[in-house]
Amino acid sequence: MGLFAGKFQITEYQITSEFFRGNTRPVTAVLAADLHNHEYGRENERLLGAVDMLEPDFVLCAGDMLVGKPKATMEPAITFLSKLARKYPVYYGNGNHEDRLRRGPARYGNMYQEYEGRLKKAGVHFLINDKAVVPAGKTYINIYGYSLENSYYRKCCRLELTSRQIVHVLGEADKRCFNILIAHNPIYGDTYAKWGADLTVSGHLHGGIVRLPKIGGVLSPQFRLFPKYDGGHYLIGDGHMIVSRGLGSHTVNIRIFNRPELIVIKLMPPRE
Repeated sequence: MGLFAGKFQITEYQITSEFFRGNTRPVTAVLAADLHNHEYGRENERLLGAVDMLEPDFVLCAGDMLVGKPKATMEPAITFLSKLARKYPVYYGNGNHEDRLRRGPARYGNMYQEYEGRLKKAGVHFLINDKAVVPAGKTYINIYGYSLENSYYRKCCRLELTSRQIVHVLGEADKRCFNILIAHNPIYGDTYAKWGADLTVSGHLHGGIVRLPKIGGVLSPQFRLFPKYDGGHYLIGDGHMIVSRGLGSHTVNIRIFNRPELIVIKLMPPRE
């Protein structure tokens, strides 16, 4: 369906882990990615209402909530995230659109400083190659945010990423807790799992723009056909990866058989 029909779907995934043994209820996280300043109702009231209905313990943002262009508006993303942060802990990992603002002040001026500053003031937790420790019932969760260099987002990019590169930035994964990694680009899902992510959350590919039955997404933003991790829940070694199809789009403003989505993740104790 077309993106601008004003509708999105809610997709639920459940992940069971021994780390949550003893918890009396699931830990609930909502995942939002690739909003690209789109609005569902005035000031995203429909999207905010959906989050309230899901009653999350925290919200994960997997990047590209705005559009990284000179003098582009940032207000839809700022308003939406600020309202979320009034009710829920919000943990934000940058996508390539945020990072191009952050790494390119010569072109974008102080756009990133304004964006991050206003959202931090509203209570959003930015995880730019950093981590937060979050209570989760009778245990804790480590939430890491990993930002790739801009070169990994260039058209036709085929750069490799190793787990040692992630260790150099984030350190070793803490095996004492369940580790969530916010990493915008899912192409490197195997590397994230090898580093030690129990759950990686990503976006970026917009579901492959066009989805074909039994095949999946057709095209990545790097113009690679039929990307491996285009959207959904994947088991990679001992870890999981959940890739959002995103809530908005840019440049190619179409979606075919590819409805925008808000994701809810239930982290479950094992059945007795």
